Amino acid sequence: EPAPRTVVQQWRSSTTPPPRPVVIRRRQRPSPVPRVSTPPAVPRVSTPPLRVSTPPVAPRLSGVERVVEAAEVKAEWERERRLCCKSLELAAWEQARASAARLLELEAGSSEAELLMAYVDWASVGGTGSRQSLEQWAKRAIAADPKLGFAYFVLGELAVRDGRDEDGRRALRLAARLLPKNQLVHRSLTAIERRQTPRKRPWSRG
Repeated sequence: EPAPRTVVQQWRSSTTPPPRPVVIRRRQRPSPVPRVSTPPAVPRVSTPPLRVSTPPVAPRLSGVERVVEAAEVKAEWERERRLCCKSLELAAWEQARASAARLLELEAGSSEAELLMAYVDWASVGGTGSRQSLEQWAKRAIAADPKLGFAYFVLGELAVRDGRDEDGRRALRLAARLLPKNQLVHRSLTAIERRQTPRKRPWSRG
């Protein structure tokens, strides 16, 4: 037979155990992250876009257009050359110089245009400029174009001024053959021919 339970055992068996206390655990807050001070933002400066100006490209010309353009340049060259020579006849030095400058624009390095400019500079001061320089320009022009009549006219003028009338006459005659319509050349040749031709006596025969 089981041993009789004690009073305490009987009390314990008759009473229900008290409930266990519920332990509520608090969540630990995460430790704050230290703030890092960032420098203030630099304001952006809006710069305008860089524009590179390129020169306009000339349109390519067709074969026919090139021929037409060359013909127009040649025609303008002839007009300016005649105007320059006419201005020299009238001693209109400024117009002659402007025409010679235009000839150099139309054909840079042209021996004829350079000679015309040199002659304008020489003749505009009464032929007191650099004679040697003008003679060099004339010889250089003849070397480039042996049929350049104005160059022989310049050499003839210089020869006459130096007293070499025979050399001047030969050069002016050649210039007159190459430039049959140039009044400046024919006027100089006529002057030297009259000076060299002896006058006949009124009572002489023949």
